[in-house]
Amino acid sequence: MVFFQLWSELTSLRSERGPRLPVLSGVTPVPPRRNWRAPLVKFGEPTMQPTHNTLSENIRTQSVELLNKHLAAAIDLHAQLKQANWNVRGPGFIAIHELFDKVSVEAENYSDLIAERARGLGGTAHGTVQVAAKRSFLVPYPLSVADEQQHLSAVSGTLAEFGQSVREATGQATKFGDADTADLFTEISRGVDQQLWFVESHIAPK
Repeated sequence: MVFFQLWSELTSLRSERGPRLPVLSGVTPVPPRRNWRAPLVKFGEPTMQPTHNTLSENIRTQSVELLNKHLAAAIDLHAQLKQANWNVRGPGFIAIHELFDKVSVEAENYSDLIAERARGLGGTAHGTVQVAAKRSFLVPYPLSVADEQQHLSAVSGTLAEFGQSVREATGQATKFGDADTADLFTEISRGVDQQLWFVESHIAPK
């Protein structure tokens, strides 16, 4: 009987005043935020966080922008490698399928290294698929490819393109005074060259 009485009173209050939040002792209820959306952040916006890093904010901002440019491409590179891994066909399927999978793992590691460096500098890593799709400078992967030699050629081209840009980024980071970011790009460049060697070693000689 008490339950039905309380329910009746609660229904009456809701109809008179609209939905109410439960009130806890010593806590002021906060009304719900309707139609709330996260603020949009432009790609080039620095969004720097406070840090004790001794590099100037100007240098760190330039580095974060350069890192985010290559983070987008590294995410795209990983996706392209998985596309090749899933769709390759031919007599060397097992070896090449597993090779593409291993190279994709390396590409994912590049993403982590780049993103963590951006965060270490007080920046924000822009690592969503939507951002990567808009910012990646890599040539789109051909979706109609099936033959293993065609996949090997396409993957080699993508790796070479990414590696070339990373090498250029090494020089850029050095020029504006961030030796550690330049060193990171050098490390990634060396790794990309090795993966390119592995892939090209499976291309039939002419």
